[in-house]
Amino acid sequence: MRIDRLLAITTYLLNRNIVTGKQLAVKFEVSERTIQRDIETINMAGIPIVSLKGVSGGYQIMDTFRVMKQPMTNDDIEAIIIALKGLETTLEDEQITKTLEKIKSLSSDNDEIISIDFSIINENQCISKYMKALSDAIVNKKMVTIKYCNADQLITKRNIEPVMLKYKWYTWYVAAYCLDKQDYRIFKLNRIQEIVQSNISFNKLHIAEKGLFDKLLRKDNRKYIHIKLSCSKNAMYILKEYIPKCTIVELGEDTYLCEMTLPENERMWYGIVLSLGTDIKVISPVELKERIVLHSKKIIEFYNYDI
Repeated sequence: MRIDRLLAITTYLLNRNIVTGKQLAVKFEVSERTIQRDIETINMAGIPIVSLKGVSGGYQIMDTFRVMKQPMTNDDIEAIIIALKGLETTLEDEQITKTLEKIKSLSSDNDEIISIDFSIINENQCISKYMKALSDAIVNKKMVTIKYCNADQLITKRNIEPVMLKYKWYTWYVAAYCLDKQDYRIFKLNRIQEIVQSNISFNKLHIAEKGLFDKLLRKDNRKYIHIKLSCSKNAMYILKEYIPKCTIVELGEDTYLCEMTLPENERMWYGIVLSLGTDIKVISPVELKERIVLHSKKIIEFYNYDI
């Protein structure tokens, strides 16, 4: 059957570098003209075979397709599927869905033992829109203009050349070259209020090198504070979940000492501390204790007014 021959030709080419039409004709006991038609059919099916001219010429599957030739166990394939599924729940990217379908066809196991679902990230529809606009800008090397609200609630317009997107600490960030500051900066996507794409090409070449995000983070000019507090076991587990870099020491039965260094004006950790109420007590700095007391008094006054 012809379909069997087409599959056999594809496999034969995957396992070799360059094969002449004559060699294929002899191997599969057909004419060279039939081999030409078979090669055209295989190409139309999406498998890229190139025809090389000259004495050393012949047919060859493009190197970009040969990754599937590498030996992969079912565990390797399942690991790729898990990663792609996680990406699919995050990014509205047709290419990821297509790739996932191709990889799924290689798996002999249909059981979903492990899955990663980041769809909660897309509950804010603006984040999905911003991610698409920024990823397009990175690929096409085009500048974008953003309206950005920083931790101090200051809103500015920035012209940026995006370099990479990074998911960290339960939120998305973009590392970009800021034309206004003439330097690289990190921007939180959920603080972007508006994004405008442009056709203006990048002024310089940017490389999303490994460790770029962390290097920019170390250049962070935000003010940080070191916090020391005591807490109950329940509060300790919550702090470990949401602030994993905190240091925890057991002081006694159901009492723990926690220390952490955090950006002073970040709302996330402050909201967590407030939500834990009397399960925690700030030891230092004094300024944070005073801030919490004042905040609590304002809340009480506000609700007393309504009662």
